[in-house]
Amino acid sequence: VFVLPQMTELQLKACGYFTPFLNIKIFGAVGLGVFIVVLFGSLFKMIVLRKGGHSIALSLGGEPVLPNTKDPYERRALNVTEEMAISSGVPVPTLYILNDEEAINAFAAGFSFQDAVVGITKGCARKLTRDELQGVIAHEFSHILNSDMRLNLRLIGVLQGILGIYIIGRVVLRMVFSGSRSRSSRGRNGGGAIPALAAFGFGLILVGSIGAFFARMIQSAVSRQREYLADASAVQFTRNPEGIAGALKKIGGFPSGSKVQTPRAEEASHMFFSEAVSSFFSGLFATHPPLDRRIQRLDSSFNGEFNTQERDSEIEIDSVRMFASGAQDREFVSVTPDSFVHSVGTLTRASVERAQELIWSLPEELKSAAHDRLKAQAIPFFFLLSDGLEAREKELNLLRDKLPIEAMAVLVNPLLDNSMVGIGQRLPLLDLAIPALKLMNADEYGKFNSALEEMLQLDGHLSLFEFVLVTILHNGVERKVFNLSPPRVQYQSLNELVGEIGLAMSALANAGAGAEGKCADSFRAGLREIGLEDAMQYIPHSLCKPKIVCQELNKLALASPSIKREFIKASARVVSIDGLITPVEGELLRAVCETLDCPIPVF
Repeated sequence: VFVLPQMTELQLKACGYFTPFLNIKIFGAVGLGVFIVVLFGSLFKMIVLRKGGHSIALSLGGEPVLPNTKDPYERRALNVTEEMAISSGVPVPTLYILNDEEAINAFAAGFSFQDAVVGITKGCARKLTRDELQGVIAHEFSHILNSDMRLNLRLIGVLQGILGIYIIGRVVLRMVFSGSRSRSSRGRNGGGAIPALAAFGFGLILVGSIGAFFARMIQSAVSRQREYLADASAVQFTRNPEGIAGALKKIGGFPSGSKVQTPRAEEASHMFFSEAVSSFFSGLFATHPPLDRRIQRLDSSFNGEFNTQERDSEIEIDSVRMFASGAQDREFVSVTPDSFVHSVGTLTRASVERAQELIWSLPEELKSAAHDRLKAQAIPFFFLLSDGLEAREKELNLLRDKLPIEAMAVLVNPLLDNSMVGIGQRLPLLDLAIPALKLMNADEYGKFNSALEEMLQLDGHLSLFEFVLVTILHNGVERKVFNLSPPRVQYQSLNELVGEIGLAMSALANAGAGAEGKCADSFRAGLREIGLEDAMQYIPHSLCKPKIVCQELNKLALASPSIKREFIKASARVVSIDGLITPVEGELLRAVCETLDCPIPVF
């Protein structure tokens, strides 16, 4: 291509057989063909990946772990995942296990917090101790909180396009050789077309290998530094460097290491906890830093010796982690708008311990119900039932035709009462039920949602907690049941959302401040925080209808991250004008942030 302009027509004719290949039109046609293959290969893969993390987990051979699993290793992994999710404010992701993989590895995948999944291999579930498993899952939660998942999925789509020609070549060769064997078994001659097709396939693989080379280079370059960050974050989350370091040491000493056998592992290798595939140029194409270097950063005393223990780890009794005194509700926490904004998308050891308190002090019957596909439907209504016998019987009669028998058995159980769950435990219990509620099909969800709406309309008034409950259920369950796509950014300026911000912040002020005069003061304080004090007027409680507020919050969910940050900062000022946030106000902020897809850690 470079010498072509300098060659005379005579020299080109002298090239003989190669002249057609030096024709600029042919080069243009080939280049266009390559571009089309790359473009459509990427677009096709991105369309396939629109289902999010679930499609990746299934393609890798993962099986979803049922919330009510009886397998002790799966139960332990679920418990750790729930603790991490509740402590960070992220909806509990679906846990997948790769039962055919004996190696120690894990991954996180998804486009948003709502469709995130965490996958672990069978070896990861069985060979690691609880602390080591917690370190691995904390590493994956770092990828979730830092939005690495979305980057990784997009990278898979781009790489699929670059690898398109190479993949087509492999398909052609597979067809040629399978066809040749079939014809040989029938004793027929395939003619001259077979060698031509084979040559064509080899040619595509040769050309495509260039793309494969650069695809692996891109994959490794993007992944390595993110792994160091995730390791450091896991230590910050757990305050236990020995956990994740111990897992890496076992990978180094385990015969299977972290190499997974599924054929689809190569395209998703950058998503795993540790190196998932072998490579001839392992140092050049490695998607993860060397094990000894990762361990050295976590454990400065590491001498290069790996843990060669191959037997399954012993299952610790998780109940020993129960807090004998239970989780006491705190009257308030001190917070500033800036500290609240900075807490979004973070996870600390204190919040992990607080989540453990809240989970392990819940009644066992309710935790068991939250993990059951049918019984979990009772959890939202458990908080809504009235204390009075007459009103309660009326509500139960309303629910009998709409909820499963198993769910009704939980609601009519005389040993269970909503006074057993403190204010601070209501949302953690709901979080535990969300994965089981996501298993409903469209018909089951229709009946469930109909019962919920009728229940809320009985007294003609939507309380603050009822608003929070509905918001979290719709965002956490409805998206999964109807396979709704994550929202896309449509608004880049605060001025485009002045009306929506005014209504939403008026509702927040009305919920937390009490008298109307104080509500107006809280409203103005929130606007002052983002420089919009004169841009809108306070809206009294009578005009802040919950349904309209939900619609405005859903519109705010389409705003850019910078707008969401400013709105959350102003919201924190509204409900904490005195510098304090009560548990009820904390629930309200949690609902607002979840609508905006901005997780906040447990208070």
